[in-house]
Amino acid sequence: MAASAYNPIKDWQIRVLNLHPGHEDDELRGELVTADLFADRDGVVLHTLQEQVDFRALSYTWGPHDLPDLTETIRIGENNVAITPMLRGALGAFRLPGESCYVWVDALCINQNDDTEKNSQVQKMFTIYGRAKSTMVYLGDAGEHTGLAIAHLNRPLLPERQGEQYQRGLFAGLADIYTRPWIRRVK
Repeated sequence: MAASAYNPIKDWQIRVLNLHPGHEDDELRGELVTADLFADRDGVVLHTLQEQVDFRALSYTWGPHDLPDLTETIRIGENNVAITPMLRGALGAFRLPGESCYVWVDALCINQNDDTEKNSQVQKMFTIYGRAKSTMVYLGDAGEHTGLAIAHLNRPLLPERQGEQYQRGLFAGLADIYTRPWIRRVK
């Protein structure tokens, strides 16, 4: 996103993405909204409306850092903004079909063309994640066996009682999940 698309923010402010409703594969649309971080409140206060709102933080991997793959887009106001396929997948997966939601995602909410702002906002990330109503983690698109692994993690069954085919699928799914870039980053 061009630097001119960002409104300047103060030291106590962040931007949140007001992500418009839609289904996973619909065009992504939203607005960047300036919000105030106050020490005595959860969530954030939308600066122009002085309305307190909850937001969700998004954690994901951008992809290769040497050459990000900016082949997808999100419509922010009147701008088409280039984003990575991982961010496109994350926003598509977590958006709500019937209502807008506020999301903080570093790649969009921090002006990536302004080193001073990046340095200031990165120092606030602990506070930002702490104020979020929840943090969504996007590991990437589902693999062949990841659904089985997630179901197992949510409701563990003894794999030895499920049969050899179940065990192979479970262990393949777990291996797929535990070798994802996000997991490797936080080990």
